[in-house]
Amino acid sequence: MFYHVLCECLFVPRFKIIQIARVFFKAFYINMMWLIMCAGSPFTVKVNGPPDPSKVRVSGPGIHNGVLQQYNGSFTVSTQGAGPGELTVKIRGPKGLLSVLGLALAAVVKNIHFYA
Repeated sequence: MFYHVLCECLFVPRFKIIQIARVFFKAFYINMMWLIMCAGSPFTVKVNGPPDPSKVRVSGPGIHNGVLQQYNGSFTVSTQGAGPGELTVKIRGPKGLLSVLGLALAAVVKNIHFYA
């Protein structure tokens, strides 16, 4: 006779490292026991720390005030060391008067240019 059992396992990692989870099934049949590794096991689980928004850096002339005819509206956003997350840049101004161009230089650096 076979029983279908759904089990849930919870582990709490203490460090930001790659964890290995091995899942076994203990089977009994006519006074014998087997310890069988489940399909797909071992499972590799990468554990990251929480995001750190304080590591996001913004620099360039576009974050300072200026005169319209001479204004350089470009700036760079660096998320290096900030961890996983989504970068969103919003520029407020009169609708239709500003255009924004974003250019990803690498996975952690993005150049933003806006102009009137």
